[in-house]
Amino acid sequence: MSSDPLAKFRTGAATPAISAPAGTAAPSPPEPRSAPPEGREYLAFDAQDKPRWLRIKRPQTAATRSPDYAFLQDVVFDDVFWESAALVYSFMIVEIHGRNLQPVIEALAARKCSWVQQHNPKLHDPVPDDGKTPVITAIVTHIPNSQREMQGDVQPGDSQGDSGARH
Repeated sequence: MSSDPLAKFRTGAATPAISAPAGTAAPSPPEPRSAPPEGREYLAFDAQDKPRWLRIKRPQTAATRSPDYAFLQDVVFDDVFWESAALVYSFMIVEIHGRNLQPVIEALAARKCSWVQQHNPKLHDPVPDDGKTPVITAIVTHIPNSQREMQGDVQPGDSQGDSGARH
């Protein structure tokens, strides 16, 4: 007897696993996650339906992080002026500061933000202060000393790093 005890919970036909026939290439991986635009155009963020990672781009330091949303524990934010937010991970805290950040913060809180990017006047065109356009003016990461060494942010014994420093 081959009854499926979970059949009543399934919604539609099961999809078989994709496998390549012998002697052919495996299916190509999914498209890479979107990235901030190239050139001088500035956008603070982009939202997608279900991104797995959040790309955090800080052009001032050429440092980009891409933590998995599975590790995001909390989003703490200013819901009066919409000028700041903190992303709380078990291994770091990321502060985001700027203006008109409501759409950015709402995308982050809904875990639909695929990337955020700090504005750099040396790399990007000026952004109008129209009261609507989101602009990230600073991204600050706070990483415990033991995590910085494990993640390669500092060399063992180095007392510097990016904890508490604005980038």
